[in-house]
Amino acid sequence: MLKLYQLERTWGIPNLIHFCCKIETYLRMADIEYEVKTILPLTAPKGKLPYIEDGEIKLENSQFIIQYLKKIIMIWMKV
Repeated sequence: MLKLYQLERTWGIPNLIHFCCKIETYLRMADIEYEVKTILPLTAPKGKLPYIEDGEIKLENSQFIIQYLKKIIMIWMKV
C-alpha cells in the first residue's frame, strides 16, 4: 500500500499545506488506496514534505509524485 508522509492534520480537515492537500486530493480522486503517516520535515529524506513511499520507491515534490501516480494508473488500466 502506498504511504503518504505529511504533517499532522488539524481539526480533522485536509492538510493545510497546499502541496500535501494536492497529493491527498489526487489520491482520493484517482481512487488509489493509501495510508497517511504523520512526520516532521526534519525526518523526511530531503527535509521536504509531502513524500510518498511505494515499496522501495520514495518520491518527493508534488509534481513528481503526480507524474508517478499517473504512470501507475496507466499501468493498472492496461491490465
